[in-house]
Amino acid sequence: MAYHPKSLWYNGKMVPWESAKVHVTAHALHYGSAVFEGIRAYKTEKGPQIFRLKDHINRLFNSARIYRFPVGFSKEDIMEACRKSISANGMEYGYIRPLIFMGEVGLGVKFKKGVNADAMVCALPWGAYLGEECLKKGIRVAVSSWRRLAPDTIPTEAKAAG
Repeated sequence: MAYHPKSLWYNGKMVPWESAKVHVTAHALHYGSAVFEGIRAYKTEKGPQIFRLKDHINRLFNSARIYRFPVGFSKEDIMEACRKSISANGMEYGYIRPLIFMGEVGLGVKFKKGVNADAMVCALPWGAYLGEECLKKGIRVAVSSWRRLAPDTIPTEAKAAG
């Protein structure tokens, strides 16, 4: 069984892992209406330090703005949620995944008026990304011949799911 933290931040409060649920007809599941960040926290003598937290959260909110998500939380709320997710799970280092998504129930591409996006922050232990062996032996890489989409085709500056 894969490891999971004992709790995560979901819509304004820390909740047990098992209590974080999204309905199968959530807008985000059917239409990919979610934006996210991936943030590292490093072990230091002063305790865990989150790498460029403000920059990551600014980009998260910019992604939400691009997709016109109505966000009911402030940037400071999400930054504090990142800190709480690390401390509540007793972590010294790890990976933090903030996610803003349209969790409203029902089918149809339009967002319902007056319904804010849901928000979640989860922190997980995270060692060497490709494994300890890769740190010792190195890795083989390839450069793709595929080009990135032009910015006038989709909003390439947003980190979005789907």
